[in-house]
Amino acid sequence: MLPYIDYPFEYAGSFLGTSVDELKLITSFLLSYPLAGLLKRIPDARPAYKNLFIVGVSLFYLVGLFDMWTGLQTLLIAAGGAYAIATFIDGPFMPWVAFASLMGHLAINHIARQAANTPTVVDVTGAQMVMVMKFFFPSLFAGPAFDYVEYQRWIETTMFDVPPGTDPTMKPRTRKQRKIPRSGTPATLKAITGLLWILAFLKFSSWFSTELVLSDQYLQYGLLRRVWILHMFGFTARLKYYGVWALTEGACILSGLGYKGVDPKTGRVQWDRLQNVAPWPLETAQNTRAYLENWNMNTNNWLRNYMYLRVTPKGKKPGFRASMATFVTSAFWHGFYPGYYLTFVLASFLQTIAKTSARLTYAQYQFPSPDASMRGVQVEKAGAPFTIVDGISKPTPAADQILVKSIVASINPIDTVQQAYGILVVSWPIVLGCDAGGVVVEVGKDAGSSFKVGDEVCGCTRLGTPGHSTLQEYFLMDAPIAMPKPKNISIAQASTLGVGTYLVKSLGADATFDYKLSDDEQFQTISSITSGKFPGIFDAIGKAIALSVRALDESSLSSTKHFTTTDSTTPMPTASGVKTNRILLGPIGRGPEAIAGQPTLNKDLESYIKFLVPLVESGKLRPNEVEVVGTTGFEGALEAIQTQQKGASAGAKIAVKLQDP
Repeated sequence: MLPYIDYPFEYAGSFLGTSVDELKLITSFLLSYPLAGLLKRIPDARPAYKNLFIVGVSLFYLVGLFDMWTGLQTLLIAAGGAYAIATFIDGPFMPWVAFASLMGHLAINHIARQAANTPTVVDVTGAQMVMVMKFFFPSLFAGPAFDYVEYQRWIETTMFDVPPGTDPTMKPRTRKQRKIPRSGTPATLKAITGLLWILAFLKFSSWFSTELVLSDQYLQYGLLRRVWILHMFGFTARLKYYGVWALTEGACILSGLGYKGVDPKTGRVQWDRLQNVAPWPLETAQNTRAYLENWNMNTNNWLRNYMYLRVTPKGKKPGFRASMATFVTSAFWHGFYPGYYLTFVLASFLQTIAKTSARLTYAQYQFPSPDASMRGVQVEKAGAPFTIVDGISKPTPAADQILVKSIVASINPIDTVQQAYGILVVSWPIVLGCDAGGVVVEVGKDAGSSFKVGDEVCGCTRLGTPGHSTLQEYFLMDAPIAMPKPKNISIAQASTLGVGTYLVKSLGADATFDYKLSDDEQFQTISSITSGKFPGIFDAIGKAIALSVRALDESSLSSTKHFTTTDSTTPMPTASGVKTNRILLGPIGRGPEAIAGQPTLNKDLESYIKFLVPLVESGKLRPNEVEVVGTTGFEGALEAIQTQQKGASAGAKIAVKLQDP
């Protein structure tokens, strides 16, 4: 510890009636703001310097401010042990060995802290609890936690990339060539909010204290007054966490880590990537699930992804056992005070009882159940990973729609573009996926002339629209542009009809080539096949703008040259004599307000489908080759997404079987 550093805290504590360590903790939260400002000013091209700065500040907090040399040793053992386990243990048991080791090490320190019984002294267990999840100096002692992949994207500044072709007016403002957007204002607002919560905590603590609840006077009050005091006592305890988490989140925002992208509707930068609590939704929650989801949100995400879904057998939905295992893990992570176990075990029972009661009650009175939910692969926000989640609302078809059970989903490159940048995403969190084959399970009142329950269908759904995404158990399709599955192909082959078809020679195609070759190899192939005798190119996959314009400009001998692409964002290169056009596929199925400039898009698609199905059934039009990868279920969907991202499909479309018909 730095010499004499305790003196100002002892002096202030004597007036405020607080301990030295409590004042130091608040000081570390506030000091993180100017330090985060300095961190952001380290050049983007120097990530190593940023890492050194973060480590240096963390060391100052641990040993310069708190004199926790033993605590530093504890964190180094935890970090080194986790790294060694991940490096040297290969196989399916590695995550469990790491989990048991880290949680066991944390448990030893929890027991030591409980035995010491010094609640006003800051020790290392708080930092170790955060480190069991993730680690960063503004959130060292109290969170929020986040995935390493987010930290890596932040320090490499890829988190702040904007999609090619983005309107310059929609790009976030930056300073001095930095990619990290200006974040001083939202960070300041978050700091002010945190301080107000803490002031409220100090005031309310004088009215609703532990001493009052445990006093004989409390027992003399009437029942309603005792309930009111107990409720306000809990609210007062939560105020402290609202304040602390707001302060730490604000420092993370100032450093840039809170960046969540730009709202496509308002053009405003969103800074709630690391939000850890939502006070208003929590205080006004209508059920236990909503209450729990808005409290300690990042820890909830960690428990859901690394416990709740891990203990659920593949192909099964999580049930009571998964819920109980998750809540008990949360209690164990917090420590060994009996209150933790009473609280979390009871919460598991309450959540299960509430879910079952709602389902039975609504079924009894034939109301649409609020618990009509399903499983899917969801993305929390732009740049966040694909994760398997439960509790997604099962959609209900409108008059001209059908509800489809998703059997096989094809992975479209646009899925990962939307996941990374949020293009054409209506709202977050979102389930992605736009191409699939499935079975109709419900028909809207005006769609009965086209489809009936049990029909097999395929096609492309609305991009980035809740309820329409295919990487979930059930999804909506607009009946006029849904395609009956051709009788001569499998449901897996049909799932690729949404991402393109393959013209065979019987329809007039003279030759084909692999679009995954390098641009130079494709250019040579086009030149060899055509000898320059082609007037235009249609880029159906939206990945060949530069190649296509180059081929028309340098190889085509036609007097008129036309190029059309489905890529609506990449800047269009200019070439003399080449006329260019874009087809906007994003508004498929959406209303006129979403398809300005292409008002006939959906009508055109409806007319094409009438010709497309007979062509496929006659063999004149053949679907893309399809490779079904991974295991059946949503775990397999994650494998399929990874395969598509790696480009390891040898020219075939990647698909995954999600469930049986």
